Amino acid sequence: MFDLLKYHHIIILTFSVMPLLTAVLLLLRKNRKLALETTTDILTGLHNSRYLNEALEQELSRAWRLKHMMQVLFIDLDNFKAVNDTLGHHVGDQMLMRISVILRNQLRKHDIYGRWYNGDEFLIILPETEKFHAHDVAERLSLEIAEAGKKIAKGKKIKNGNGKNVEIDASIGIFSFDPENSNSETISADDLVKEVDADMYTKKEAKKVMA
Repeated sequence: MFDLLKYHHIIILTFSVMPLLTAVLLLLRKNRKLALETTTDILTGLHNSRYLNEALEQELSRAWRLKHMMQVLFIDLDNFKAVNDTLGHHVGDQMLMRISVILRNQLRKHDIYGRWYNGDEFLIILPETEKFHAHDVAERLSLEIAEAGKKIAKGKKIKNGNGKNVEIDASIGIFSFDPENSNSETISADDLVKEVDADMYTKKEAKKVMA
């Protein structure tokens, strides 16, 4: 027969510890939720710029240490302001959420991506990736985004500030980090962002010249 008196001190101790364990579990859940909120974009559910900045530092260090190439892509939506002005901000939000779906579907599990500073820009990190693959990814994303823009517009005209009809598109900059390059030792995460941002603007300006 189970001797209750023999083990009463264990039972008492267990019940006295339970409230403390419950409090600790609640605190851990709260901290985890807070950590997610501080590294996640609320609208799209993607990583935010805080997370991306830290990831870029880590991946740059890893690429250099392991002598692996790394690609960084920077997406800026063309005519996004016209979408908000013509169709409303709710449609603009729908477009941003649609892009989050495109990124999840088109990118690999170990790729890192997210929304950049709550705007209409997105940053993508492709670890251990050759440059030709980055161009393939950029081309696929550009086509998908343009197609999503047409569906979001639902046949409605989108006009820019000059009253000209425009379509939603994306300019995508690419920067290739090669650890074998003689300048790679001095490059920083900030340098990567500046380089890929500059490439994106070059492509955006080229589109305006061709328009």
